[in-house]
Amino acid sequence: MLRRGRSCLESGCRSPSEPQELTHVSFLRWVIYTSFTFNIQPMSTINNNREAYNNDFSFDINTVNHNDEKFQNTNNINEEQWIHILFLVSDTQIWLEELQTKLIYQLPVKNKKKLLRKSHYLSASALAHILERHYFKIPRYPNAGKFTISVAGIVSYLRDAGTQITTSINNSCNVQRVIDAKQLIGFDKYGKPASVITVISDSGGKIITAFPGTLNS
Repeated sequence: MLRRGRSCLESGCRSPSEPQELTHVSFLRWVIYTSFTFNIQPMSTINNNREAYNNDFSFDINTVNHNDEKFQNTNNINEEQWIHILFLVSDTQIWLEELQTKLIYQLPVKNKKKLLRKSHYLSASALAHILERHYFKIPRYPNAGKFTISVAGIVSYLRDAGTQITTSINNSCNVQRVIDAKQLIGFDKYGKPASVITVISDSGGKIITAFPGTLNS
């Protein structure tokens, strides 16, 4: 019978008695669980099991008007299995968002909540992008601007950028904020000393990237 459950809990990824940090063991459990439990069946198997599948629901799937374009692909998937996978992905996403918040809160930065507002939101993936491309300790993208301050310092300026006025970017739906650090924070893409930081966000406020200097510098 179809039910909504905490799929991550069932898979062992997130046991109440275990620490909340992602571990290799919990990830392996998740992979094994999804591989054996949620593997997509061949169409022939799905069709052969259609009668048993229908009995798991409180309505008869044959009563659906298959002439309606919205239901043309009803028989192409195992809907119950698909919904279980959806619940697993949803629970995993919620779990990762919780881990992301805890990760941000580990930084020695004041007023961290300002980084997690809907109008100014720093995700783990955005911060990873910023550090991978623009942090001087990571030897990649040599032609990109580089921050020479600490990670906590970078995040502090990203937080403060939320109070700056946004301006549009030509031929883009994104917006930019420019904050003056009033001190050297790194070098722009031309290797010139930079004291300003440009923060690029989407129209909803989610931070996309940030770098020393300005777009036109």
